[in-house]
Amino acid sequence: MGEDGTPKVNIVQGNSKYGDKIFRQQRIDVAIYTDNNQTIELKGIMIEKAEQTKDILTQVSAEQKAECEKIIKAWKANPKNSKLGCLANANNRGYCRVVFTESDIDYFTHHIMQLPTINRSYSWRILFDQVKVGSMSPAEYLSLVGTVLKDEDKEAPHILENVCFISDNCLISDTEKPNDIGSRLAVIASVIEYKMSQNMDDSSMINELLGYYIRFCSNNEQLVYMAEHSSFPDKPLIKVNKAQRYQCLRKLRRSGDYDEKLPALIEAERKRDYSDSDDQQQLRYDVCTLDTSEKQKIFESYLIPEKWKQTDFGSSVCNFYNAKDRKESEHFADMWIANLENVEENFHRDYFAEYFESLKPCFLRRQSDVDKLKELLAKVKETDKNLFKKKLTETIAEIEELIQINPN
Repeated sequence: MGEDGTPKVNIVQGNSKYGDKIFRQQRIDVAIYTDNNQTIELKGIMIEKAEQTKDILTQVSAEQKAECEKIIKAWKANPKNSKLGCLANANNRGYCRVVFTESDIDYFTHHIMQLPTINRSYSWRILFDQVKVGSMSPAEYLSLVGTVLKDEDKEAPHILENVCFISDNCLISDTEKPNDIGSRLAVIASVIEYKMSQNMDDSSMINELLGYYIRFCSNNEQLVYMAEHSSFPDKPLIKVNKAQRYQCLRKLRRSGDYDEKLPALIEAERKRDYSDSDDQQQLRYDVCTLDTSEKQKIFESYLIPEKWKQTDFGSSVCNFYNAKDRKESEHFADMWIANLENVEENFHRDYFAEYFESLKPCFLRRQSDVDKLKELLAKVKETDKNLFKKKLTETIAEIEELIQINPN
């Protein structure tokens, strides 16, 4: 609010942590939403080549300016009982990364499904960005997904990838509420099951949703059924393909509950329409062992030159870590770091890239890993090892981002 009590809307620009400190002049649209369904869209707002563009309402018509001032005043007068959200770069017209205020997050988490498609899709992406910058907790994001995913179609795959990011990087701790992440994923899995039942005529969507369902499913009996029968329990029209059946088998092996039954299931799967892909899937299954000594042998084999074909190596490393066993994961993370220079120096460039990317333990969110990687970066800074420097720089930033989201 100005000194005279007149509402003013300012646009503030910043720079990414590792980006150049450059401000760009550009035109964007700005949409202002209220919870009484009143929307004002300010078209073609000029963002100055400066840290702050002050009072953008001076760029619009007198009628729009008066309308904006009216709804902002009403919201300011009673913020507890009304909601207002401002979407900078509405219609995705400009080039920027938008950061919501606390009131924006409050509005869009409650009203996102009321937005027009393009701004709804854009707002979903901004909301997940708020998780990455620490303005919205991963738990809040999963709660939102569990509540509204049933009504979202266009952005559903993108949203579910974000859920995977939270799950795979262990961004919800179980210290205060045991199995908090598991219970939240179970809710999302039930919503996915509902969405599949509502889209029985769309086999492509069914197939995509089923992959996510298996990732989040905590019901081992359902996983066994899908692996055995190639269909979803009680929904025979939903078919489970070979890759998805192996996905079920990997989860079952990690559970440790079906050790006696799994060998027969694996053998049966390999005999069913066998192809070279079964050998790759077998490698992915083998590293899911809960026997740390067996995993130790596998990891040590990664360090033997010419031991692995590139394709086989890529299949083996992609499921290596068991995030639920932190002690074991930390052990192999230490081995990964200790051997980075050796692999970079003595193995093919593609092998090193796969070793680095697939085994980097970002999900552990350890500051000690950041420190060690920075030491390595300092050692190679003046060399021509550009791939090594690139991987180190990107991974340092990735771990630091994850620590910012959840430092515990």
